[in-house]
Amino acid sequence: MNGFAIGGDQSTDYGIIMTSPPKMVFAEADVETVSVAGRSGDLIINKGRYKNVSISYDCAILPGDNQTLREAALIAMPMLQPTPDYQQLSNTYYPDSYRIARITGSVSIDSIVDQAGTFALNFDCKPQRYLFSGLESLSYLSPGTLHNAYLTALPIIKVYGSGDGEISVGGTVIKIIGQTDPITLDCDIQDAYYETEDGILENRNHQISAPMFPQLLTGVNAISWSGGVERLEITPRWWTL
Repeated sequence: MNGFAIGGDQSTDYGIIMTSPPKMVFAEADVETVSVAGRSGDLIINKGRYKNVSISYDCAILPGDNQTLREAALIAMPMLQPTPDYQQLSNTYYPDSYRIARITGSVSIDSIVDQAGTFALNFDCKPQRYLFSGLESLSYLSPGTLHNAYLTALPIIKVYGSGDGEISVGGTVIKIIGQTDPITLDCDIQDAYYETEDGILENRNHQISAPMFPQLLTGVNAISWSGGVERLEITPRWWTL
């Protein structure tokens, strides 16, 4: 049976299945048109981003033995509540990818002779369709290259070494100052930190200097370093629309 997972919870554990594959929805580029008095035609302003997308899953609740549809629905309800925060959303129809999404709206269940209940579950999703392959960490013991077959990605880069040094990823150079512990660069939220054995994140922004955080552009990206840097680990976060 096909189902979905959100925030680590599996729908099938709550008696919920998907009855058909979700529609393939592609995000729209955020473009603004501006009309200028005395000038024919509109100006186009590309904001360099994509808009969120709305996706709906067609689902069903299947009561267990000696269970009414209402009883099954009450068990399923915690899985169907609107979520205030974005969470990882995946489904068995497209097992290679996931989205960052939240459940929106109310759920109305239609009964099929009390043997099953059908409903649509709506999600507000960020525009990216992330690939699970992009969560695999790539180790670099010596300089090399990294090929991006998708859209511009914002990786996680873990820097190992000591003292001062530099790294260059995709042409962007970051200076490392007085390193004593592994420093993680999150290029999405543009933050530098050290993660302790207890999982505590210690700020390390004062130990880096850069005009911007690296991006992995479509195509071949050069990876190199110098000084006290010894090696890198890169989690690319591949994504497409």
